[in-house]
Amino acid sequence: MRVKIPRIVIAGTHSGVGKTSVAIGLMASLKKKGFKVQPFKVGPDYIDPTYHTLASERKSRNIDGWMMGKDVLLKVFINGSMDADICVVEGVMGLFDGYDGMSEAGSTAEVAKILKAPVILVVDAGKMARSVAALVKGYVEFDEDIDIEGIILNNIGSNKHYEMVKSAIEENLDLKVLGYLPRDEKLGISERHLGLMAPHDNFNVCETVKLIAKSTEKFLDIDSIISVAQRALPVEAISFNPSAKKLARCQAMGENVRLAVAMDEVFFFYYPENLELIESFGVEIVPFSPINNLTLPQNFHGIYIGGGYPELFGEELEKNRTMRKMLRTAIENNVPTYAECGGLMYLAKMLIDSDGKAYEMVGALPAEARMNSKLTSLGYVNIDVISDNLLARKGERLKGHEFRWSDIEFSGEIVKTYLTKTKKECGLEGYASKNLLASYIHLHFSAKPQVVERFVMKMKKFKEEH
Repeated sequence: MRVKIPRIVIAGTHSGVGKTSVAIGLMASLKKKGFKVQPFKVGPDYIDPTYHTLASERKSRNIDGWMMGKDVLLKVFINGSMDADICVVEGVMGLFDGYDGMSEAGSTAEVAKILKAPVILVVDAGKMARSVAALVKGYVEFDEDIDIEGIILNNIGSNKHYEMVKSAIEENLDLKVLGYLPRDEKLGISERHLGLMAPHDNFNVCETVKLIAKSTEKFLDIDSIISVAQRALPVEAISFNPSAKKLARCQAMGENVRLAVAMDEVFFFYYPENLELIESFGVEIVPFSPINNLTLPQNFHGIYIGGGYPELFGEELEKNRTMRKMLRTAIENNVPTYAECGGLMYLAKMLIDSDGKAYEMVGALPAEARMNSKLTSLGYVNIDVISDNLLARKGERLKGHEFRWSDIEFSGEIVKTYLTKTKKECGLEGYASKNLLASYIHLHFSAKPQVVERFVMKMKKFKEEH
């Protein structure tokens, strides 16, 4: 089928160019005009989508060509867009940067091609004038299959500066400059070691979003941007709606099964599709907070602890002894439990922060997690499953992503369930024991829905036996 969805991709020449500020400002401005704006983020990042959601008041979704593949990416995009008036897709890194630096795999360019979406390129013109035109010319001509429809300039010092750069581009290239953002540190978003600072860490985040929105309304040609989005050609996609029979069968599988999901200011790295896929099997998701709740939810049959910032909340996590004991006991009693990255660190015996201070954690893993002073691992990961675990079977292959500043050291003999392959090295990863799987690697379940079915079946079996 062919679906007409107004859409644009906000791409950049490089990281830090101002894509996020432009994207969230545009989302907020369009929402103010009465549009239902559906945000998307290219790549596996968790932080940018939280800003998108704040600006648009709609759940932002990740789309990643490398982790998902074309068909799943289209499924996520179309399903997320069906009741939206316009879609704003924020790119990742530079327009052509992706998985290996040699191809378009995992890049914003790849996503723009899959979606047949027009691209608006954000350029930092802070220390340039006519040279910007040469830079833009390179991006336009590098891959003519990318439809760059307009330019937005960032870090403009004055109206004179803007007119100078605008003229250089429009007189030398068949492109329109669609406005700019002024040089103003108030329009920036703070960063921490995992990228942009999460909204709940930035106390002035709502004001920042409002300021960015005011600037986009004042300095961007919003109507022309809307026209670019509306000119997007229909995107071709197969129907992804399951039959009523299959849907009923899936929902019956997890009937009356309850999954406790850690969800608060510490643990919030979850792809929406991961939770939605679990719910599609009839499972009830029950959120809990490892720092704000003294006990786990009642009548639960599984535990899911995603990534986040446990290293910033070591004291609060340690103080909640009741919660730590309940989690440890649940895991000892074989409650099916899946933990990613920050969740892995929380399940360790000890967490040592960047200042060297040690905090007691859950103790379900015979391990000590330690923060480092530099980035430990960043990038996509190919996974060969080398032993059966909660989600996957020996011999299967998965794709995931790592972004961490910590290491974990295990004591005694343990079972590593993943053989991982990155661009640079191979290694062993993932702790598996009975109904527990804990790993640094983030998975997008939509790329392999079978992992969800297995998780649900484990929870169902646990429920029936207890």
